[in-house]
Amino acid sequence: MSDVDDRIGLALSGGGFRATLFHLGVTKLLSEAGLLKQVKLISAVSGGSILAAHLILNWERYTGSKEDFDSAAREVLDFVKTDVRGRVLRRWLLGCSTVVPRFVIPKDGRWSLVNLLQRQYAGLFRSAVTNREATIGDLRRAGRPAIRFNCTSLTTGDPCYFDQAGFGWYRNGVLVKPIAAFGLPVAYAVTASSAFPPLFPPVEISHSTLPCDRNVFGADQRLTDGGVYDNLGIEGLLAKYEKGTSGPEQDIPLGSFIISDAEGNFDSDFEAKYSFPVNRNVRASDLLMKRVSVLQLEELQRHSAGSAGQAGIRFVRVKIRESISDLNDKTVLKPETQGALINVRTDLDRFTPEEATALIAHGYSKAREALIERKLIKPDAPQFSWDPLANWSAVKVLAAKEVQRSAERNWRLWSSDDPVSWATALYAVFVCLLLATPTLLFALQSSISAQRAAESAKVAVAAQAAKEAAQAQAAEAQAEAAKAGVAARAVRDTAQVQVLGAAVLQIQSLMGSASSGCSGGPHGVPPEPGWPGLQAHGNSAVNALNEARLSLAKRDISGAAQQINTAQVELDALVNGLHNSCSGGAHGEDPNSYGSYLAARTRIQEGLNQLKGSLAN
Repeated sequence: MSDVDDRIGLALSGGGFRATLFHLGVTKLLSEAGLLKQVKLISAVSGGSILAAHLILNWERYTGSKEDFDSAAREVLDFVKTDVRGRVLRRWLLGCSTVVPRFVIPKDGRWSLVNLLQRQYAGLFRSAVTNREATIGDLRRAGRPAIRFNCTSLTTGDPCYFDQAGFGWYRNGVLVKPIAAFGLPVAYAVTASSAFPPLFPPVEISHSTLPCDRNVFGADQRLTDGGVYDNLGIEGLLAKYEKGTSGPEQDIPLGSFIISDAEGNFDSDFEAKYSFPVNRNVRASDLLMKRVSVLQLEELQRHSAGSAGQAGIRFVRVKIRESISDLNDKTVLKPETQGALINVRTDLDRFTPEEATALIAHGYSKAREALIERKLIKPDAPQFSWDPLANWSAVKVLAAKEVQRSAERNWRLWSSDDPVSWATALYAVFVCLLLATPTLLFALQSSISAQRAAESAKVAVAAQAAKEAAQAQAAEAQAEAAKAGVAARAVRDTAQVQVLGAAVLQIQSLMGSASSGCSGGPHGVPPEPGWPGLQAHGNSAVNALNEARLSLAKRDISGAAQQINTAQVELDALVNGLHNSCSGGAHGEDPNSYGSYLAARTRIQEGLNQLKGSLAN
């Protein structure tokens, strides 16, 4: 072979982590077959760019001892198990929910989808010399292949690329000299190459990003997944610098192309309705990538055929969609399992150890078969025996249905192992409480007001009941008092009537006794000479007392009192007229028992005075 024939161009297609793992298997075969050191240019897209970046940054380990290769590959295997897409989405959702910080944090530091993806890549792409985040300048090391991370400009529609010098683009297979940007992070370039449009927005690039003067790179551009333009990375292998343009470190003549193709089948799907925006856009992107890949392969075949008098370029296409031809080969996956690998999901979701080993094994074995067929390696090349995850014996007999489950996508919006998930849950609870607090406070205040109103109403009802009870009790007491007053009044009236009646009887008795109180004859004789007049006084007293009784019956207290006074005056006139009313002596004599008349009068007067006192009350 000539020197050119020994130079290999390696294209690593897109396809998420499925492509990364498949390409790792291809790379392992190239290493064990002694061809990896002959790779002089790597053109990578999307998931292929992930492996390509790590491959270039750790080239000395990948081309070193078996232990060095395994140590470098372990870093990639650990990365595909870290749930990159889920971690990005969970942090993006938390960033979207925290509205205020989004306006405070600088744009480059915000939790946008592309920023978060770049941070995930930054943990994998480290400088082997300084152990810090790798930059474009770290790709520039003697003995390492040239690299092109392919992407697409949504702004201009041109294919673009990042290489060891910086950022450039090309049209119709002609490369524009890249703008130097040694300090640009490798993670930035890989993010632009793998920003799958249905999920990730484009990556912005400007003169300040590169950095350079505005007259060198004028308008800002938006970069997206390189698979939109060329998902196999073939264009990056074929493109040449325009004549007269200086770019020796990138303008490398190649004798062979190896295309590691991790694209899946584009089968008809009559059941899907594509009503959801994500699966609709994914399907449209797959269709576009399929069409572009067909055109690129046709272009590559024209180059491989050569022109009159010139030899063509040999190229080998290692296709994930093809099974190993030798059905009796016991060192490969079962044929039906190999066929199921084309439907493994093409995203940055977490891959299980079984999925990783199956993809690596198929990439290795399919590369071995394809390279033997194209006579780039001998038939006695080593068969697959690499077991980085120590599970090959189990994966080798893996049933196809186990691999078919790998086609299912899981958004992984929650992970108990990710602190951000817990922070998001706590923030969601906080926001819910914040939004619900006014309602809760209003409900609590309303409840307290209602409770107070109920208690006030209860107190008012109790007070009203107490008032009514008191009123009823007062009315009852009043009725009792009235009843007692009536009874007392009746007793009093009876007593008053009895007093008056007794006084009448006493006066009448006094008059009867006085009528015969003078000595003479068998029974005595009335006083002389004025008994009729005295008798008239007694009768007037009795009549007055009877009138008083009638006045009391009519509740005429004043009239009763006047009648009692009249009776007292008439009684005094009666008793006083009995003094010296009997014949005998010069002045007459008092009737017999005159002293008793005086005593009777005193008793009657006292009783009437008491009666008048009670009437006054």
